[in-house]
Amino acid sequence: MVIETFADVLPILEVTLEHCKSKRFYAMFDFLKGFWQLPLSNKQFLSYMMDKGIFTPTRVSQVSADATLHFQSTVEMVIGHLVNKCVIVWIDDLLVFADTQEELMDSIEAVLTKLDEYG
Repeated sequence: MVIETFADVLPILEVTLEHCKSKRFYAMFDFLKGFWQLPLSNKQFLSYMMDKGIFTPTRVSQVSADATLHFQSTVEMVIGHLVNKCVIVWIDDLLVFADTQEELMDSIEAVLTKLDEYG
């Protein structure tokens, strides 16, 4: 059995932050137990044996190969066109940014709506 890894890398944080450096207002969000929110499709590949039996996770574990890239790309896909326009995704953190407080509130609502649509 061969498990293929993602052919991708995380964005360069310094480059990504260029999108928001001139903004005045920011909001930060962190996904609670972020990786655990993503279900696994091939659970049996991540089973592990301990003295009390074999355990098979049903959710992505942070220590899995490519878990970070998988989570990053999933969040970027869900948020879609808002990425780098009004929000930066960094693994399980979101940085929403805007020029005004009103724009910030609108951007937060747009991001939360996208996340809510996905479930």
